[in-house]
Amino acid sequence: MRTALSFILCLSMMVVTVRAEVDPLLIKLNCQICHHPAVVSTSLEKKSPRQVLSDLQQFKTGKRASLIMHRLVKGLTDKELKQVATMIGRRYGDQ
Repeated sequence: MRTALSFILCLSMMVVTVRAEVDPLLIKLNCQICHHPAVVSTSLEKKSPRQVLSDLQQFKTGKRASLIMHRLVKGLTDKELKQVATMIGRRYGDQ
């Protein structure tokens, strides 16, 4: 009995530590709150996926200063950053 409980406890701890991925579409929609073409003169969609990814990585590492962006991207994985960059800039080439 004790072994079975230990196994269940261990299994439940493993489940809790699994990280859920964020839907890139939800992240993109969140970006559009500030970066929609109707709101700012420079739309994110004018950038290639490679440019968007580079910008996001620079915000995440602190190489590029921002009041807000570094806070927004610090919790995203590299995979999520790539998905968002591809989704935002997919129409504009260099993937």
